[in-house]
Amino acid sequence: MEFNNIEEKVLFEKLEKIMKSTQKGYLGNLQARIDSIWINSSYSSYTEIKPYNSSLIEKIKVFLKKVIRKSIFWYVEPLCGRQSQINHAIVSTLGDLRSNNDDLVNNLAETKDDYEKNVQIEAENRMKNDLQIRQLEKRITDLEAIIHKMQKIGDDKDEHSV
Repeated sequence: MEFNNIEEKVLFEKLEKIMKSTQKGYLGNLQARIDSIWINSSYSSYTEIKPYNSSLIEKIKVFLKKVIRKSIFWYVEPLCGRQSQINHAIVSTLGDLRSNNDDLVNNLAETKDDYEKNVQIEAENRMKNDLQIRQLEKRITDLEAIIHKMQKIGDDKDEHSV
């Protein structure tokens, strides 16, 4: 990447470092958050109703709350059940996405390693091929020199025989 001045380069490098550290921290915390959501994903409308103290007024309040709860249970409980299903589906999907993301990151790292190995092997092969080409060129030059000498010897014999 080209920068107009050194300040832009320094700022870019600082931001890049922050992004990399934040991303690692975010991915690490992501699994903890998914686990926390999974634990709390089931929801029920039922909670135990207890009086704060044993006075008559508290006992009446508890009784009224229980009556009201029983009268609206048929309405509230299906909603809680559906919400729990949605929560479970979302958390499962998040877990699957996290797993897929980890697999992609691992595959990317493996691909990068393979690419670097292939580049190194290709460079070694080029060096070997260049060496072989130089050796063959030298051999061709030597053979051409030998042919030239043989032609010269043949020409010299033709001159002496005439």
